[in-house]
Amino acid sequence: MKFVVRKEFKDLIPPSSDDESAGLEKSILNEGCRDPLVLWFDEEEGEHFLIDGHQRYEIIQRLGLKHYQTKVIKLPKGMEPEEWIVENQFSRRNLDTYQRANLFLKLKPVLAAKAEFRRATGYFGSKNEKPPTVLMNSSTPANTGLEADSQDLSVPAEEVGATRKMIAQKAGVSEDSVRKAEIINNSGDEEIIAKANAGEISLNKAYKAVTKPEQLSMVDRWKPDTFKPKILGEEKDKIWYEKFRNYLSSKIATAKNRRDNEMLKREEQIEAELTLFVLRDVIRKLTEFKPK
Repeated sequence: MKFVVRKEFKDLIPPSSDDESAGLEKSILNEGCRDPLVLWFDEEEGEHFLIDGHQRYEIIQRLGLKHYQTKVIKLPKGMEPEEWIVENQFSRRNLDTYQRANLFLKLKPVLAAKAEFRRATGYFGSKNEKPPTVLMNSSTPANTGLEADSQDLSVPAEEVGATRKMIAQKAGVSEDSVRKAEIINNSGDEEIIAKANAGEISLNKAYKAVTKPEQLSMVDRWKPDTFKPKILGEEKDKIWYEKFRNYLSSKIATAKNRRDNEMLKREEQIEAELTLFVLRDVIRKLTEFKPK
């Protein structure tokens, strides 16, 4: 079956490591391509497009193999092919916070276009599907031009908001992590970006490396060894300060570790994020502390 390799689809897929690529090529050389290449038919363009198996197809071409299987799938209603590609990759790989956020950030133009499409039409389907002929002006299904049981309401109402929120929900990370990943990607620091992509440094380390100290939040730039109240008076105040500084430092470290621990439940990560939020106010008050 003839199909097209679209560069925009291929670029959505994170590159494999050298070892992974070598292992895949060896497997295909010895056993052939066991898994079929996945195609999607674009009714508007009248062509099949490759949406899974780009690396396998490159190896097949390089080795000059003629025999391989393909299968055509139908995307879930309301889903764009770009979303399917990213979510398919997401389910296969063990990714850290930056890699997860960065993978779904590739969908930003698609998600923004879908949000605009929904606002313009009141329709929750894919922008590639035929929209209703009547704009939505009430909550009744009749105004959508579709029967009630044919509407696709799979997109949660809260996703109609900011694209960053949608990306965070899909990637399973916080909105702040998405914000930091965007800053890293826009920094132009290719070395840091490459290390973050490879999982060699964490999102927070990469973010701090590309951000000026004065632009960091109070919690992100917290350094207990350099932190001092403006005035220290009597000896008892100095003892109080040292004890409280050590206590606060341990609490912040614990909260940061819990916030960034991908093995914890989302509720526990949110609780840690709230703890850091509260500590910001504590840090501010401690900075302004003036013993009597």
